[in-house]
Amino acid sequence: MIIKPMDSIDRAPEKDPHDMNRAEIQQKICEIILEQLISSGNQKLVILDDIKPESSFIDDLGADSLDIVEIFTAIEEMFELIIPADLLEQMTVVKDAVNYLASRV
Repeated sequence: MIIKPMDSIDRAPEKDPHDMNRAEIQQKICEIILEQLISSGNQKLVILDDIKPESSFIDDLGADSLDIVEIFTAIEEMFELIIPADLLEQMTVVKDAVNYLASRV
């Protein structure tokens, strides 16, 4: 299994997160997830296309609790918002995060 270095991940051009449409939000969230999982040494993912809206953070993407904290911290920083803790616990798949952010930005 080959994992791309952080600097070789195909990325969407940087855009103000408040001007992103739903597809751009999903793309950015997937990039953040991949970056965080690669940096934590996760061996389950290889490419960005492995991350689907219905992907479970734990079951499909192999994230542990620390990975999830780091993923959502990066998302909060990128989108300049704070996701309430009770909602974080309910976000189990990628589309949960996309839906929340799409309704806030």
